[in-house]
Amino acid sequence: MITRFYRNTVLFLMLLLSFAAVASAPVDEIRDLLREKLMPAPDESLLAKLSDENLVEGLLLLDPYARYLKPEQGYAILPETVDRAGIGAEILLQQDQILILPYQGSVSERAGVLYRSQLLKINEQPITSYSLLELAGLLLGEEDSWVSLLVKTPEQELVEFRFQREIYRPLHVELLHGDQRIIRIRNFIASTTVPALRATIDFLSSGNQNSHLPNVIIDLRDSTGGELFEALDLAGIFLPASTELVTMVNREDQLEQFYAPRGNKYDNPLFILIGPHTASAAEIFTGVLQAHGRAIVLGEPSFGKCSSQTEKRLSNHALLRYTNREVLLPGGEICSGVGITPDLFLSSDQRNDAEYLLKSINQWNAQKQH
Repeated sequence: MITRFYRNTVLFLMLLLSFAAVASAPVDEIRDLLREKLMPAPDESLLAKLSDENLVEGLLLLDPYARYLKPEQGYAILPETVDRAGIGAEILLQQDQILILPYQGSVSERAGVLYRSQLLKINEQPITSYSLLELAGLLLGEEDSWVSLLVKTPEQELVEFRFQREIYRPLHVELLHGDQRIIRIRNFIASTTVPALRATIDFLSSGNQNSHLPNVIIDLRDSTGGELFEALDLAGIFLPASTELVTMVNREDQLEQFYAPRGNKYDNPLFILIGPHTASAAEIFTGVLQAHGRAIVLGEPSFGKCSSQTEKRLSNHALLRYTNREVLLPGGEICSGVGITPDLFLSSDQRNDAEYLLKSINQWNAQKQH
C-alpha cells in the first residue's frame, strides 16, 4: 500500500476536479479508533491535541505512516492496474532532484529518456516552483497530446524530448534489456507479482545453455512496498515449505507466524539489489531471504519500515490508514527503524552501473567456490 511517509516521493497521481464542499473530519471517531487499534498504543496527550485544523500533522506525530484521505479530496491515488495517459514513467524525489524512471516499453523509454534522468523542464517551463502533485498533473494529459521534457541524463548531458502522451499499463516485473538480465520489481501487487516473476525466471532458465541455473538478480532499489502477503508468497517460492517467514505482532502482543507454502520452488543463485528507497514489503521480502542465507543482498541499507498498515472507512466516507501490526523477520529480528544491511555495500554510482554490478556478483560467486 502507499503511505504518506515513504511513498510520497513516487507519484501515481491523477488530478480530479471536484466541487464538493469540504467536510470536517470526525476527529472523535478517529481518536477512538486509534486509541483501540493503533500499534503501538498512542500517547493520550497527542490524541487530545488532534483537531480538524491540525489533523495531518497530528496523525504523523502519532504514527509516521498514518494518512487521512478526504472523500472530496482534489486528487486520488490510482490503483496500479488503471490505465493512464502520460509519459509512462514514475517521478522520484531524491536529494532535491526530480528523477524520471521510465517504464519498460513506455513512450518515454522508446523516445530515449534514460532511467534516473533528472527532470528540469516540462513544456519549456522550469519545474522548480511545482510540487510533486502539480508535476504529476503536468505530465498527465489527453491521449496523443504532445509534451516536451528537458532532462539531464545520468551522464550529465542536457537533452530535450518531445513526444505524444499515451495510455500505458506498466509492467510491475521488468526484465531489463541487455546481457545483465536484471529483474526489476517496482511494487508488490496482489496475485500479480508472484506469477510474473515465476514466468520471468522460467524464461531465463529455458534460454540458459549451461548446466547451472542462471543467477536471479532482483532490483528493488525503487520498490517502496506494496502488498505484504504477495511479498511473503514471493519469498516462499525460494524457500522450502514450512520455512519461517515472518511473525506479526499486534497491540496485545499476540503473535501470528507465517511459513513458506508448498509448491514449485526455485534454487537459482539469488541476488537482491536494494537502496535507501527500498521499503516496507520490499525490505521484508529481502530480509526474509537474507536471514535464511538464501539471497545475497547488495547496495545500501534500506529505508527501515517493517510494519503493516490497515485502512478504515469512516462515517464521513473518508479513509484512515494507520499502523496495526509490527512485522518481525525470522528469529525475531526487527527491521523498523533499522533497515536491511547489505552483504556487499555498493554506492549509488556502483548500483547504477550494470557492468560493475555483474562484476561484483561474479566475484562473489568465485569467492564462494574456493
